Amino acid sequence: MIASKVEEIYPPELRDFYYVSDKAHPKSELATMENKILSSLSFDLIYASPYKFLSRIQEASMLKGKETFFVAQYFIEMSMLDCNLSTKKSSVKAASAYYLALKITNNLNKFEKCMDEIAEICGTNPSMIKTTAKEICKLYEEIIANKKLTQSLNEKFMKEKYSRASQIISDFVKSK
Repeated sequence: MIASKVEEIYPPELRDFYYVSDKAHPKSELATMENKILSSLSFDLIYASPYKFLSRIQEASMLKGKETFFVAQYFIEMSMLDCNLSTKKSSVKAASAYYLALKITNNLNKFEKCMDEIAEICGTNPSMIKTTAKEICKLYEEIIANKKLTQSLNEKFMKEKYSRASQIISDFVKSK
């Protein structure tokens, strides 16, 4: 019930859950249990994904390139493979991935101009963004050697739909 109320535009009503449960529990019991679950979670249900922050950061930087966005998205998805990066705030991961993407696409100077604003949006500071960006780079170096680990990620981001982001990153790394 709770998930449908968060995710669905038109969530099912209580009577629908009552019917689906084969009337095993009274409607009042379903409502009471929902209330207990929400209370134990302190009504804290929303998770802001790095992708949402990435969209907001791109707006704040006033750069509209799809290429930069998809390179950053590549790094965000890659960061899901690392336990240490999974403990970072979504906003910091997004800002760090965007920082790297701008560096790769030669737009870093534009990012530096709005770095403080982006750090504020993310609830962090510029040095944390740069430190996390270094961690993402290190992860990239470690996992790129293991082709199987990144094969599906590279295949996905090799598509034109994603502006061939994995090729852009690969070309950048080879040029350094």
